[in-house]
Amino acid sequence: MWLDVVAGHTSDQHPWFRASADDPDDDRYVWSDVPVEGFVPGSGRRGGSYLPNFFPVRPALNFGYARTDPDEPWRAPVEADGPRANRAALREIMAHWFDLGVAGFRVDMAASLVKDDPGLVETGRLWRESCDWLDAT
Repeated sequence: MWLDVVAGHTSDQHPWFRASADDPDDDRYVWSDVPVEGFVPGSGRRGGSYLPNFFPVRPALNFGYARTDPDEPWRAPVEADGPRANRAALREIMAHWFDLGVAGFRVDMAASLVKDDPGLVETGRLWRESCDWLDAT
């Protein structure tokens, strides 16, 4: 059996998002303290706004940006704490389902996890890291 994995976002009702909305040090999602076109105002104590994936109820998980910009501080590099935590969580989720007998996954929008990634270089690294982990398990 194969499963679909939606790795790019969660629900805005997910415990991760609710915790992130109240904690300015939680970078599991893409947040900005300044107004950004296309971002959605947050409702938690942290304030600011978050990047949605297609709909406001689908906050984008932060796998980092291939190109950072000091004028756009929400663009965390791929090796920042939030993106690293999300890569680790993705492996934990996959391991859980493998332990239950799943044979593999189709990853929804796998090429879009790392933002602003010309040539998909950082995205390729993310999936190479995942394949290396799978090969080692």
